[in-house]
Amino acid sequence: MTPRIGELLVKSRLIKKKQLNEALEAQKKSEKRLGEILIDFGYLKSKDLIRMLSKQAAIPFVTLRAQMLNEKLIKAFPERLLYDFACIPLFETNKELHIAIGDPTDSTIMNKLKKFTEKKIVPSGAEPKRILQLLNKYFLLDQAERFLEE
Repeated sequence: MTPRIGELLVKSRLIKKKQLNEALEAQKKSEKRLGEILIDFGYLKSKDLIRMLSKQAAIPFVTLRAQMLNEKLIKAFPERLLYDFACIPLFETNKELHIAIGDPTDSTIMNKLKKFTEKKIVPSGAEPKRILQLLNKYFLLDQAERFLEE
């Protein structure tokens, strides 16, 4: 059985057992997920949570840089889909599409992406805020250029 995220975080010494228990108590009164609560309480950084969720899901974690990306590949996918699921295509081979996702626990993203490619989807975890920053770089720039042309 896969260890729960709270156990992984304590074992990795990213949070203390007392902090986990406090967050679990708060979760009983909230609709939020445990990781969100730990971040809200200031006990955990988003990047560390995604790194641990990636480990839990047995997928790699990547630190995204703009020069890693292919604009043509990114724009081959619907903008709304990429923003809604905080995901960004990294590169593709003849048989695989490598993609960074901000929530490695969200299985619906794979099904959504399969509608746009015949290739096997190979996920990696990445910080959601960074994914959104990079998406903005490609899509907001296009919108600004179109606006200026009008």
